[in-house]
Amino acid sequence: MTEDRRTRRTRRNLSDALVVLVLERGFSSLTVEDITERADVGRATFYSHFRDREDLFARVTADLLEELTERLQPVVSDSYVGFTGKPVLEMLRHARERRDVYRIVLRGEGDGKPLQTFTDTLARATADEFRDRADRNEVTPGSIPTCSPVSGSENRSPYCGGGRNRRNHPCRSRKWYGCSSTWDSTVATGPPASTRRPDHGATPPDSRQSDV
Repeated sequence: MTEDRRTRRTRRNLSDALVVLVLERGFSSLTVEDITERADVGRATFYSHFRDREDLFARVTADLLEELTERLQPVVSDSYVGFTGKPVLEMLRHARERRDVYRIVLRGEGDGKPLQTFTDTLARATADEFRDRADRNEVTPGSIPTCSPVSGSENRSPYCGGGRNRRNHPCRSRKWYGCSSTWDSTVATGPPASTRRPDHGATPPDSRQSDV
């Protein structure tokens, strides 16, 4: 038990030293000697716990993710029916409490590898949670609707759909593409007629033609 406490204390001191030094100087300029000197431990002690400074940074990131997971588990379980915002709020609270570690991770120190680990882990956890919710509620996620231009153009846009993001709709761009109102077959055959624009899929008037 005494050895376990000593080990945890040593690793915590090394982790804290890394965080402080990265904030002061940046990760690229640090050496193992800098870290051990700040943590007040010997080089041999450092290498008995970590291979190099990158390994230490990876451990700091893993500890951050482990803490965040523990914080999120109860609030995610509490909001399994729908989105309550509680998980996001809890994550922001954690970021406030561990702001220094978040700063060195999120600004891409260490060639961005800790940031990549952080984002990939959260992305996988989020995808797993939504997949579990879909299974529990017997819901099958659909596909994103797409727009098929009738002109034969290769342009395809995800913006068509009865008023969805009309500012970006190809029919409102400088070059007229036209729209067949054909959605992905896994979703629907097209947007409801009641939601379509009056000119949706129609041939545009010739702007050069006289109004008379």
